[in-house]
Amino acid sequence: MEKRYFTDRTIIFILWGVAFLLFVSTYGKMGSPFVDCGREAYIPWQMLKGEVLYRDIFNIYAPGAYYLNALLYKIFTPNLSVLYCSAFINYGIILSFLYLIFRFFLSKHRALILVLISVAVTGISGNVFNFFFPYSFGMIYGLSSILISIYFMIKSTENTDRCSSYYLAALFGGLAAC
Repeated sequence: MEKRYFTDRTIIFILWGVAFLLFVSTYGKMGSPFVDCGREAYIPWQMLKGEVLYRDIFNIYAPGAYYLNALLYKIFTPNLSVLYCSAFINYGIILSFLYLIFRFFLSKHRALILVLISVAVTGISGNVFNFFFPYSFGMIYGLSSILISIYFMIKSTENTDRCSSYYLAALFGGLAAC
């Protein structure tokens, strides 16, 4: 009988470790807060002070990420570290669900290699923006939501209770649109 050294949970734990190493290596490095990415921290902070999005704060992007970040500011404090930690958790979710989607079609090792290639391409940023303080939090929140939605759609093909998978896929697909 073949020994199983790496289960899917172990590989996901390894991916979170990779995400943590990238998080530590890029912590505090972001684009210019005066040019582009500063709005990702500024708009939720102004929303906490009572400003209303689209009435008092000019914005052309969808509101979901700003409301989520404002909620995180309210729960914790209006601090850039809150956004960094939120993005770290989100990046871990992206890597985990990317691996789980690949696992439907590939072996564990091939799925892990593909996810590590995507980490090398996307996680290690050569420019000022990265997954831990992106140009748009809405894009990375949307990416994680759509990956979760795709996972549940694929999972519904093997489930006997397909209805719950369809509902979860629809829920996360709707969150991705926000």
